[in-house]
Amino acid sequence: MVQRSGRKLALLVLAPLAAFGAVSEASPGGDVRSDNMALVATLETGHGGDMAFWHDRAVLAHGAADEDFGNDGFVVIDIADPTRPAKIGEFVCTASAADIAVWGDLVILAAWKDPTDGPSCDAPASTFPGPEDFTGLRLVSITDPAHPVQVGAVATPGAVGPHTFTLLPDLDHKDDRGRPDPRLFAYLSSALADPLELIEIPLRDPSSARVAPGFVAPPGVACHDFSLFLPRSLASCDHGTTQLLDISDPLRPVVVSRIPNPLAHAHSAAFSWDGNTLVVADEPLPELFAEGVKGNDLPGSPCYAGTAVPRGGYWFYDVTDPRNPVLTDTFQLPREVKGGYCASHQMNVVPLRDGRDVLVAAWYLGGTTVIDFTDPRNVREIAHYQASPGDPQRRSNPWASYWYNGFAYANNLWANIFGPGVATTERGFDVFRIDDPLLEAAVRLPHFNFGTQECWTPHAAGRDLPDPCRDGPA
Repeated sequence: MVQRSGRKLALLVLAPLAAFGAVSEASPGGDVRSDNMALVATLETGHGGDMAFWHDRAVLAHGAADEDFGNDGFVVIDIADPTRPAKIGEFVCTASAADIAVWGDLVILAAWKDPTDGPSCDAPASTFPGPEDFTGLRLVSITDPAHPVQVGAVATPGAVGPHTFTLLPDLDHKDDRGRPDPRLFAYLSSALADPLELIEIPLRDPSSARVAPGFVAPPGVACHDFSLFLPRSLASCDHGTTQLLDISDPLRPVVVSRIPNPLAHAHSAAFSWDGNTLVVADEPLPELFAEGVKGNDLPGSPCYAGTAVPRGGYWFYDVTDPRNPVLTDTFQLPREVKGGYCASHQMNVVPLRDGRDVLVAAWYLGGTTVIDFTDPRNVREIAHYQASPGDPQRRSNPWASYWYNGFAYANNLWANIFGPGVATTERGFDVFRIDDPLLEAAVRLPHFNFGTQECWTPHAAGRDLPDPCRDGPA
């Protein structure tokens, strides 16, 4: 048994939140966890950020928000046996941020906020940032994962470069002569006021990547994350406010609705696999907590369900009609997190053959949690793991927690980003096993990049269920 937390809301009128079930189990090492979630491996990889997966490899952003400006980049991990992950390569780069994606043997890496004197990863940091300095995307080949090689770069016109980006594969594209010319689009977001941007990456020649010609950014759309649900050609742009967009034409996205929410700072989003529920993560910035919200006194652990308003958690919306989103529930952790910053962050939805909806999510110092939102009006936690909360050097602090092919993975961030008094964590990369019947219907995916939900076919597993690629939303 684990704790559960659910909340009913209508028109943003809040009701008291109740917690149900048994108290979390504390392991001999001090870990706070449910009895159905186990840590099966930890690999020290340095200060982590986001991560992506391709077959039996994980690619982890490295150096996110740490103090060593010249030691960013990524590490490549072999996860053929998830209980024995092994580092097989590393790429060191100046001025990368935390976002990363992988496509085959190509790794795409964001360069944000801190410009360099050129596009090469060995270029020094710019002393006097100016229009000639580089921010944008770097393209790196891991054909030999032990020796990654930069093969291209695209400078972006925004003021600070991309904090995040999201891939849209266009594998059926043909060139002007009708020959196959598969490509990726990358939607770029700065997390500031810069408009949405689009990069075109030809897979046959990544070095020729460029700002996509003909792209028309929708007015007033600036995103922290741009999350795509390709079976419905639907996107969620989250930056304080959530905006839903039609991306039927990737070069001309169109806003179809906006979700104003004065109680949340929308950060990122994911869709249920039928495309009918949108999950929005609220990441209030640390400086907002001291001010409170409309007079409410917020403690230092805003993700906890005992707070006066539902800050730092997840908001669930019915988007069956994307022109008219409807709030159905919210969720915060049913236990307080002491000693530092806690808020919802990067997450994904487990692909399940039986049509149920389960979210694996990172909460920074709150660890990793697993949430059942099959009934989006009765959201509940089914598993959780917070590693070593009493040990500042080993405490969990995941930037991202994702489900991938039978296991949950977490990439832990450097903790001092959240201010004085929070000691550095050197935890690295965690692998979890979750023993819950709800996850027995999970399917294997060939790859995963955050923010890109592609088609997968439940029929391949012998189940006569709606195919989101063929049939549209159920």
